[in-house]
Amino acid sequence: MTLTRSDNEILDEILKELELDVVLQLVHPEDHTDLMLDIETFGTGPDSVVISIGAVRFRPADGAYDLGKTYFSRLDVQEQLNLGRTIEGSTLDWWFNPEQRTAWDFHRERPTIAFDDAFRGLKAMTSGADRVWANSPSFDCVIVRDLCRAYGLDAPWHFRAERDCRTLFDLAWSDKPQVTTPGVAHTPVADCLHQIKMVTLAFEQFAHQTHIRSDLTAIAS
Repeated sequence: MTLTRSDNEILDEILKELELDVVLQLVHPEDHTDLMLDIETFGTGPDSVVISIGAVRFRPADGAYDLGKTYFSRLDVQEQLNLGRTIEGSTLDWWFNPEQRTAWDFHRERPTIAFDDAFRGLKAMTSGADRVWANSPSFDCVIVRDLCRAYGLDAPWHFRAERDCRTLFDLAWSDKPQVTTPGVAHTPVADCLHQIKMVTLAFEQFAHQTHIRSDLTAIAS
């Protein structure tokens, strides 16, 4: 008899690698129409050195994730410096602040890869995604797009696909709820999962508001 690993065993393995402790819902990959993108950098400008890139495919209606569509890469810093990309002193100081030690150790302990290899993985991850979310695109998407340009590549998504988490949250709430999600803050996959949770809650808030409006309309008619 051939033994195969269960979805739960595969899930536990992935979460252990990412230092996460969350439950991911399993649904068919084609249902995951959206992608959450998050990056960590050594600066805030478009030409900043990128430390790492994370992305997770998901379904915003209910926050379901795809186990096979979780992406992480730690990039080679020197390779980017050789292309003229920049490091900001203030951001470097922020990373070496003791409060960020856990996040920095997370990155330091993981191997780096060349951007060409990272790009192939990111392109495969974004293929078929209708929307690319970030918090916000003016940071994550702009920097990744500029990084691609530095390597003579086109960004693996169309600019019209970009969606802004911050705008969505402002529309959903006057006072944004504080949500805690497991994982190491300021690591890209953990941040993606947090932002996916917030997007899902925002969609639920819109659905609730619509339901209330429908009830009030029915009462008034």
